[in-house]
Amino acid sequence: MKSLYLIIVLAFFSFIGNSQTKSDTGKITLTGTITDFNKKPIKGVYIYIDSIKTNARTNKDGFYKVKTKGNINIITAYSIDHGILSVSYSGEKRVSFVFSDDSQPLDEADLIELGFGNPIKKRSGKVDFEGVRGLNGFNNIYQLIEGTVAGVTVTGQSISIRGAVTSTTNQGNSTEPMFIVNGLPLLDVSSIVPSNVKSIEVIKGPEAAYYGSRGVYGVIKITLRD
Repeated sequence: MKSLYLIIVLAFFSFIGNSQTKSDTGKITLTGTITDFNKKPIKGVYIYIDSIKTNARTNKDGFYKVKTKGNINIITAYSIDHGILSVSYSGEKRVSFVFSDDSQPLDEADLIELGFGNPIKKRSGKVDFEGVRGLNGFNNIYQLIEGTVAGVTVTGQSISIRGAVTSTTNQGNSTEPMFIVNGLPLLDVSSIVPSNVKSIEVIKGPEAAYYGSRGVYGVIKITLRD
């Protein structure tokens, strides 16, 4: 009986241990430093994961540490005095930021307009950047779309609109959406500078039928500033 009791106890604690391991699966700890262009540490910079604010802030040495889920897409550093910097995440354990000498202040109202910390706003099919500063924190148009527009999947320079097509007859073919910039269709939008973008709108489903066969995988309309 004592042997049976011992086996049961060991099995119980083994189950608890496995459960704890599984509950931690997918969690990662990110660290890094944030400095200005003179390599001077910046204190009090907030860290955002996929546009949602975390509890992490840099200390006097510009160091931050945050524990988060592993399946993240974009990491952003925000400073009222220096603006924002965003980078695509590809599995690193350490992500550091350096603000350039032309970085601009960005208040929290503008930050919210960009969709940070406001997931309700990001569910909208259109994101309006009119009057919003800080877009120079995004390295390219693809990172801007990934960081601020809901319902899209961005991999490098490849974009797909989730839910745009339910048919499986075209599996293996390109599912790139149609791009319309200032009313004109374009095949390549890589040259668009994020700070020049006025608004981005995602169109899919029946509304995309207006654009014919070219809109079968959805449409991304980009309006540039004058």
